[in-house]
Amino acid sequence: MITKIDTEIRRVTPAGHNISSELGFTEQEAQQLHVTSLREIENTLQIK
Repeated sequence: MITKIDTEIRRVTPAGHNISSELGFTEQEAQQLHVTSLREIENTLQIK
């Protein structure tokens, strides 16, 4: 028997918002994670 996987979308973080703060990180931690993720995205785009 195949078990059905729940794939329903319950919440979408709007563009430009910091998902880390929505996940419960402190504002300082969320900001640092956001900066780090933007840096990683920029590095990936430069490689391509």
